[in-house]
Amino acid sequence: MEETLRQLLVDYINKRNMLGQEQTYETGIWHDIQQLFDEFTKTIQNQDADGATAICDAGKEEKKIQEREMHMCRMVVRILLYMSHGETHDEMEQRADEHDKELKACIRTIIGTVTIQHLLKRYCKADEVLRNAVGMVKIMDTMMPSGVVNNTGCKGLQVQGLVIGGKDVTSTIGQWILQRNILDGDPGQVDWNAGCGDAKSKRKDVTSIETLQELKTIVVEQAKELQDKAEEIRERIQKETNGAPDTNAATKATPQGSA
Repeated sequence: MEETLRQLLVDYINKRNMLGQEQTYETGIWHDIQQLFDEFTKTIQNQDADGATAICDAGKEEKKIQEREMHMCRMVVRILLYMSHGETHDEMEQRADEHDKELKACIRTIIGTVTIQHLLKRYCKADEVLRNAVGMVKIMDTMMPSGVVNNTGCKGLQVQGLVIGGKDVTSTIGQWILQRNILDGDPGQVDWNAGCGDAKSKRKDVTSIETLQELKTIVVEQAKELQDKAEEIRERIQKETNGAPDTNAATKATPQGSA
């Protein structure tokens, strides 16, 4: 297991006096991972948050995202925002002061990475949407207020074969993804695999967080136009959320206690 995650889990055990209580640790850590996945599910299915919609609308205007790709684009953007700082003002504030901040950042990144694995395996056209969404989110991140930190954790961690608390992470989270149908397409609207042919066999799997990070270095064409549009979106979101998050929030001390 990657050393950063290992140390975070040791800290998790020590905070809760779980040393020598294997069953308590296994139950506790997976209870907390389940809670983060529940949070993730609500995020992906939240149709009211404007951040992902605004970003994908900008991509559509710049002809990076087609109308039939909008539902998938919003889904991908929500995954990416969930993995970093959150989509809404409330999420950003909550993460600034939450317990086990670094461990939760790591687990959120793992959940997002496994979800993107499934998205790419399931839909052959997810590749291009993902690349464009990553580029747009990256531009938006450069314009976030100074107190908002990209909390993507455990860079370089291999999720394939990763075991936490006696369970294989990829298969366990993968089962949750399938059970909740969170990657279903836009019902009755668009077949996301239409016209794909043998494209699935040519796809590069996302097997680690490092690979996902590499996607964030993709240069988006017409970056200046997207940047201008991103500035408009940023101002619109700030007005709708009644201001930016507390610029000191990300540096406040993490409270002690259980997750």
